[in-house]
Amino acid sequence: MFYLATRGVEADAVCRVYVMASVVWYLFVYIKRRARAVHRMILDLLFDDKRIAITFMMCWLVVVLFGFSTIGLMSSNFMHIGPSENTKLMSLTIDTWHDWIMVASASFLSAIVNDFFSDSLGPWFLNTVQDQKTRYLPYSKSTCFVILQLYSIYCAFMSVFSVGLLMSQIDFLLVRLSADLLVNTYTTFKFLRGKEVNRRKYEEESNHVILTQPSDDSKRILEMTDVLSDENDDKTPLNGTPRG
Repeated sequence: MFYLATRGVEADAVCRVYVMASVVWYLFVYIKRRARAVHRMILDLLFDDKRIAITFMMCWLVVVLFGFSTIGLMSSNFMHIGPSENTKLMSLTIDTWHDWIMVASASFLSAIVNDFFSDSLGPWFLNTVQDQKTRYLPYSKSTCFVILQLYSIYCAFMSVFSVGLLMSQIDFLLVRLSADLLVNTYTTFKFLRGKEVNRRKYEEESNHVILTQPSDDSKRILEMTDVLSDENDDKTPLNGTPRG
């Protein structure tokens, strides 16, 4: 009897432990799934809402600047304004106002040229040349190829000068920033011209574009259908009489 009672107590204890472990496990799984859903919702919100995205980016910029300031950035030679013996551009010393004005002017004009034509050519490359949904080109294929290659050469050379200039001193960074803001003001208003603010229609349009993108098989079928229709249009009747 004592043995059976002991076995019953042990079985009851094991059962209770099993129930508690099951409850803890299911609670852990539930919390994990909810946390994953919350994380996904936060990431989607950061990615989709551009206002929150740019706010987060600016907050991160402040954190980065504060972090660099704690290690002595504000007292470094990079924060100096004007010519000095420590101002160097690609191993060249900018120690006179004449040299400084020449470099600052070149930086300002170069930034204007880069931003203006980047905003002009960049969307054209993406939306016309590289977009498979766009079937028509304003120029010949060889011309588009040459434009793209020359733009790549220009960016490769100018990136070397830009990196060297931005790493030299903060005043050149401020000069370039002013040129960027000036050009972006024009190009942004040009892109926004003719657009209407309507969040509901914007979301419907975006979702419609995503949902109505044809698959690869559908694209192949459409291409084959277009080719067959073009061949049939070029054919003439068997009796030799051209179509009217």
